[in-house]
Amino acid sequence: MKDKKYDESAAAEPAAEAQSGHSELSCRELVDDSGKDNAVTGGVETGRMVTRDVGTGVSPVLGQTGASAFTAGQAGTQVPTDVPTFASNVEEKESEKGGDDYPHPQQMNVYATNTDEASVDTKNAFLNYKELMSVFARVENIPLDREQLPRFLQSWLNLADKVTDASPGAKLTAFLAVLGVNIGNRVYMNNIGGRIFPNIWAVIIGPSSVSRKTTVLNLARSTMQRFADGLDGLSAKDYEREEIWLSNVTGAKLLSLLSINPNRLFFHNEISGFLAEMAKQYNQGMKQKITELYDGVSVTNLNMERCERIKNPALSILAASTESWFYMQLGSRTEQLSGFMQRFIYCIISDVDVRGLNFDYVDNALYREDFEGYESIYKVFRAIPMTFRLKASDAALSWRTAEYKERMVNTYELHNDPVMSYFTRIYDGYWYKFCILITLYQNVVELHDAMADNRTAEFFEALLVTQKTAMEAMYLCDYYFNNTLPLMKIMSEQDHLAGERKLVDILCKRFNGRASHSELMQYAHFDKKTMNGIIDTLLEMEVVRVEAGIGKTNKTIRVYVLDPDIMQGLQK
Repeated sequence: MKDKKYDESAAAEPAAEAQSGHSELSCRELVDDSGKDNAVTGGVETGRMVTRDVGTGVSPVLGQTGASAFTAGQAGTQVPTDVPTFASNVEEKESEKGGDDYPHPQQMNVYATNTDEASVDTKNAFLNYKELMSVFARVENIPLDREQLPRFLQSWLNLADKVTDASPGAKLTAFLAVLGVNIGNRVYMNNIGGRIFPNIWAVIIGPSSVSRKTTVLNLARSTMQRFADGLDGLSAKDYEREEIWLSNVTGAKLLSLLSINPNRLFFHNEISGFLAEMAKQYNQGMKQKITELYDGVSVTNLNMERCERIKNPALSILAASTESWFYMQLGSRTEQLSGFMQRFIYCIISDVDVRGLNFDYVDNALYREDFEGYESIYKVFRAIPMTFRLKASDAALSWRTAEYKERMVNTYELHNDPVMSYFTRIYDGYWYKFCILITLYQNVVELHDAMADNRTAEFFEALLVTQKTAMEAMYLCDYYFNNTLPLMKIMSEQDHLAGERKLVDILCKRFNGRASHSELMQYAHFDKKTMNGIIDTLLEMEVVRVEAGIGKTNKTIRVYVLDPDIMQGLQK
């Protein structure tokens, strides 16, 4: 492969529009070698990724690894002899962009800076308002900057946009998990902790119906429809060995299936239900066993019937949940610090404007060929005959080290142990996973040709993660870490302020900031003792005040009024 340099002139070229239609083109018609940026064996790489502050008030940050994995390729794989064809939505490789030197996001100072003594009361009032809003305001959706994504991910989003108006972050998250399982334990990168496979554990959290969680998960699954159709004629034993997408399986059965094929994707529509099941007495220790699989370390599963060896597991997990169910399972600090949930990346859909949703009918069949065409790429990854290491260029590693250090320092100074635990998992683990996904996808044509010519080892020896890919992977880490910050805040408050949050939400949304005691009791479904305790807390916090009102029988009743500043802030 030729050495490529960062082409700054390409920055002025507009990104090509995503292809549409139903026809399939060969990979050579879709990939322009002059625009390749990943098969770098030398040269100079320049540019800096735009890393925008997404509203958390914190610079994104970095963390630890968690992967010690020794790998083995899937036995019996066949290299496709035909040149793979790609669905027309798959973009050609993007040309190198010269990067402007954008400033790194700095910590936003939410505190007043006026030291005039006369302003002390105003300052304290402002701080009190900010603190209250941080507790009772709904979590805002973290924006996804498509321009910072590699072009093939932009193409996926463009295609998914034709079917649903769901959150772009949810569409991206579901696709990454499916892409990761198709590579599985066949490619890894080294970190201090050991080998890191590109298996993804992802949860999409959002309200029922309006967040379109199920639609997004089904779209990602549809990209594997042709693979699933090819399993229809297999015997039960062969089907059990080859199937990748697993759902409705118990923890014990999951471990058994992984001993047969370590590259699987566990799918669950409601992850909190799975967590509740794992917490039961008869499943004691099961969550820990599954947690160990994330790092790709070979494990032995002993049961009453047999001994099962899971070698080099690359288990991916794709799940969804509603906020209430999820927080119910993860409210305790012990659960927040547990290794199981720290290994997930999260996409939170909280702020949904129902009036702005698109309820028009969409015929999914119009785009079926485009979604199913991704199998042309997946089958190349699944045919990798052994396990190979992917290395990063010196420029990529140098850039990552500097960015990682800055994020680590900022996070350590501002956050607690649970946040730091998530930080390390994302920046010390997922950065490498994202680098593998991006690099292999952008070099899939060369990978296919190398396997066909029996040059796979030479291909991986020459293939390097570029600085540009390092930047794109870092942006993904920033995005998912910024999704984790509000999640951690809500979970830390869940034990003692869940009722207060619920009551304020009802008072604001259903009653426009003013309701009687009986009206709140009717919709909140609290018992009398709990309700009185919540009201006392809100009165003490000065979030609500009590006024006298006249009831239907002309009797004096208690009316609770939400603080107007809080009301206005929540409505915004």
